Amino acid sequence: MAEGANWMKELSLWKKAAVFIGSGAVIAGAVYAVLRHRKKSELGEIGVMAIQEVAQADLPEKRILVLGLDNSGKSSLLRCLTQSENAGPPDPTEGFNVMCVQTQAVTLNIWEVGGQESVRSYWENFVKGTDVLVFVVDAVDEARLPEAKEELHKLLADERLKSVPLVLIANKQDQATAKRGADFISALSPSVPSQEREVHVVETQTVLNAGSDNVQQVMDLMVSLSKN
Repeated sequence: MAEGANWMKELSLWKKAAVFIGSGAVIAGAVYAVLRHRKKSELGEIGVMAIQEVAQADLPEKRILVLGLDNSGKSSLLRCLTQSENAGPPDPTEGFNVMCVQTQAVTLNIWEVGGQESVRSYWENFVKGTDVLVFVVDAVDEARLPEAKEELHKLLADERLKSVPLVLIANKQDQATAKRGADFISALSPSVPSQEREVHVVETQTVLNAGSDNVQQVMDLMVSLSKN
């Protein structure tokens, strides 16, 4: 446990340098320097899904935090967002993935953290400075919806996420048994006062090469909400 805690402390220092210092190019380089170490701990091996160096340093930089239970489809969602051509489903995220995505208006630093029960205790290390919270839910796995609800409400109770917009993803809509609409919202009960935070619910499917307008809606929300 001590080794894992020390590793997280070291990561925190690197993370501050990577995320909060200067230009996008510095961000990409600093994050990559951390990830190259590929250290293993209780958190697992660190992975890089994609890091794109940012050409323009004068764009505002925003931090997007993507969380959810294991097997909710977080990595698949991000792969669809970046239109990755890698074949096959991604491996489960045992540590975290980082992407730096540049749009015409903003640079998004997207942090996806693994959702295994042993990893969730580390989520709080990634919360500070979040501009948009994305929470991905497997809308098919009804048995785990209470667990997803519990973890979501823990996050929403964190003072550091007060007023941070929430994008709630009802994933795996390509399957007939997926919860939709009011049934999904009722199961997760993201009941927070509208004056406290914006909440957007998006139904997605993340089957590779299937295409989904709603996946693009997630990216559009990341950009628009981070500019507020």
